[in-house]
Amino acid sequence: MQESEIITLVLGLAVAALLIPNYSQMKRFPGSRILLVAFLMMLSAWAATVLEGFFWSELFNIVEHFSYLLSTASFAAWLFFMVRRRGRAER
Repeated sequence: MQESEIITLVLGLAVAALLIPNYSQMKRFPGSRILLVAFLMMLSAWAATVLEGFFWSELFNIVEHFSYLLSTASFAAWLFFMVRRRGRAER
């Protein structure tokens, strides 16, 4: 485990602490649920990165990489949704 991994997790938790209570304002953005899922999956990957340094390293390594996969898939779905939405608006 490196110090940068802990700092990344702490910063991610700080963003989550600001984001989650203000989610009602974030709902104004199209596809906000998908974007929130992408962020939370990224946050869980950062947590798994730190936890794998303490115990169950193989399990948390799998959780980390699976969380990155889900985060990337969620973000890609959000981008697809936004491009499709923009295409409809231009017609």
